[in-house]
Formats: sequence, structure tokens, C-alpha cells
Amino acid sequence: MGEACPSCRSGDAEHDAAAWRQERNCIDESHLGVNLVRCPACGGRALRIFTELIDWSEGDDSQATLLVPLPTGNPGTLSDEARVAALLARLPLDTHLARIHPKGMTTPPTWTWRQGRAHILPHD
Repeated sequence: MGEACPSCRSGDAEHDAAAWRQERNCIDESHLGVNLVRCPACGGRALRIFTELIDWSEGDDSQATLLVPLPTGNPGTLSDEARVAALLARLPLDTHLARIHPKGMTTPPTWTWRQGRAHILPHD
């Protein structure tokens, strides 16, 4: 993503996550959602990936949302999970935002910046 943007790459994960605006809905399933989002300040794009793993016995579902900044250019067709996974595998190792709420977590999840390759987390 080049130079740091004060809106989406300030280093304050909560602030940075709030900067992104919906551009296109790519996958809309009950336990997997993928959206292309854009930062209005710098024009950068990212994937917002939501996953949910249902806890069929206790109702304490694990949920996660990732915001994965994309390099400039067209990300291509992102109409199914295999295409999104292939795109993530081609991206350079970089930082991405994550908000993860595993089963049993009693405090509200917060956004954090994470290093490394982003991938689609387990979901139903």
C-alpha cells in the first residue's frame, strides 16, 4: 500500500479499521462474507473477510473479521472462496487487521494489526 495513510494505516488498529468503506460485495454467505472496501482518504483497497464457526452445542459462535490491504490494481474476480484464497496466497507477506472473537471469549474483541500472510479462517 505504499506510504502510510493517516486514515487507514495510522498504527491505531481501531481507528484504522473504521476508515474503510464498502465498495463491492463479493461473497455473501451465512458464515462467510467477503467485501472489497476502499479507504476514502488514500483510495487504497482491502478485502474485508468475515467468518463464523457455529457452536452447535452452546451457541457460543467463534467469529473473525480480517481487513487485508491489497496492492494497487484490479484484484480480479472474487466470487467464490477458492478465488479469494488464491488471491491471499499471491499477496506478499504484510500486515493486516484482525478482530477475532473465539468461543469462550468474555471480553469484546478489538482490532489488532498482525504480521504475516492472511488466510480465510475456519467457518461453517
